[in-house]
Amino acid sequence: MFESRLLAALAAGSTVVTPNKRLARTLVATYDNAQRSAGRRAWPAARALPWSAWLEQLWNDVLAHDALPTVTRLLRAPQARWRWRQIIAADSAALSDVRGAAALAADAWAITKAWGGGGESWRGWRNDALAEDDDCATYAGWAERFHATLGHMRAVDDASLADALIRAIDGVDAWRNLDIVLAGFIEPTPQHDRLITALTERGARLPKVDLAPPKSVIGKNTIDAIRSGVVYGYAGAIDAILRRLYAELGQRAAVIATGGLSGLVVPYTEEIEEVDDLLTLTGLRLLHERNR
Repeated sequence: MFESRLLAALAAGSTVVTPNKRLARTLVATYDNAQRSAGRRAWPAARALPWSAWLEQLWNDVLAHDALPTVTRLLRAPQARWRWRQIIAADSAALSDVRGAAALAADAWAITKAWGGGGESWRGWRNDALAEDDDCATYAGWAERFHATLGHMRAVDDASLADALIRAIDGVDAWRNLDIVLAGFIEPTPQHDRLITALTERGARLPKVDLAPPKSVIGKNTIDAIRSGVVYGYAGAIDAILRRLYAELGQRAAVIATGGLSGLVVPYTEEIEEVDDLLTLTGLRLLHERNR
């Protein structure tokens, strides 16, 4: 199923949506190399977009159809981080490293949006009986002010965009004809699933294909070449960068992987020692403890 769907999508010009930019670029490049290796001189262009770029295209459709009148602008990541810094700096109990705290708070906001139920779940942290101190309540206060800022600006940020698109679905008839293939989403977030389900119920075609581990380094066909190029390409690039860092530092260092594709790629690397899916939240906790 993986082979037929992915090959058909790339050859027919359907849009393939991936979790990140690098995978999208690698997928297109590896597909093109496989076509050249097969002796072809021309072939349909492969079209792949990372999830964030695809959402931005959908957002443009929303604006064109005025499908969400209460929201008129998209607050991009640099603008959102600047708003987080403003909020934290204005807090009487602000941390000494405002920029660092703002970056981690923005990451926590993105995690909450991605893995939450689509509402204002951070509000429950104000009275978290399990918290040993007030760090959860502090973050909840910052999040409440950031949420209010978005409302005042009639804006949506990148982390909340998928859920905003769900609210606009009935206003964009063109989405009934979407022809999208989702590839490489090893562990989709609840937010991914919410948008995919909503679009599918609207009539869009959004089949999902998994990026399986490669059978060998040398691909015997197009699919195996794609798998090998993506996985070993990631692994090789990571190892090469780490070795250069070791040379510059004059010593080795502990290496921890995080992110959606880490579980697929790490087994094929030589330099990564550990996978930690909660690395961002751990950083938030450490930052708080150091600034108490």
